[in-house]
Amino acid sequence: MNVLVLGVSGGIGTSLSKLLTAQGHTVTGWTSVDLDLNYPDRIFSQDFSKYDLLLNCSGHSQGTFLGFLGNSWQNQLSQITVNYTSNLFLLKHYASSREHGRYVWISTALLDGARPYHSIYASTKAASKCAIDLIRQEATHVDVLEVKVGPTKTNFRYRNFLGTHTVEDVNNMYDQENSHSPDYVASEIMQAIEQNQREIYIK
Repeated sequence: MNVLVLGVSGGIGTSLSKLLTAQGHTVTGWTSVDLDLNYPDRIFSQDFSKYDLLLNCSGHSQGTFLGFLGNSWQNQLSQITVNYTSNLFLLKHYASSREHGRYVWISTALLDGARPYHSIYASTKAASKCAIDLIRQEATHVDVLEVKVGPTKTNFRYRNFLGTHTVEDVNNMYDQENSHSPDYVASEIMQAIEQNQREIYIK
């Protein structure tokens, strides 16, 4: 396959890129430098037509720990734009560029137990799920996989804390929660892709 992976900053996206490459696929990996999802209009200038598989591993949770009232509106708007608006527009532009394809996006296990301070982050994932479940009925030529994933040991949570916790502190939190490794999550995603699943839950 010819594959595009968004969000190759050291977490799940990077692990998927390595696994896909090892399996013999042609992989292109993009970070926010290549496509900043804070600017959804830029999505439509990209050429997705050559990619058999588009994996959207991008995500944003900066400042979530501060709660709804404590976090800045700029962080919250960015979460909405990256996690929801750009997720839908990536699927829209990809589906408009291909006669057939596969789109994978990362959701969250928090949808089954979000706390008040998760209000913006969790709602962006819930809104994406609602919209994409409806879009599936229109864009039937694209196979969509939703990956609901629990705590995974990446730098995602470190960025959430905005420098108020050290990397070691965050890793200790992950260890106490028996968090997944990005490599494990990547292998589960690849298995789900091979089985053409619509949704997986990696607790």
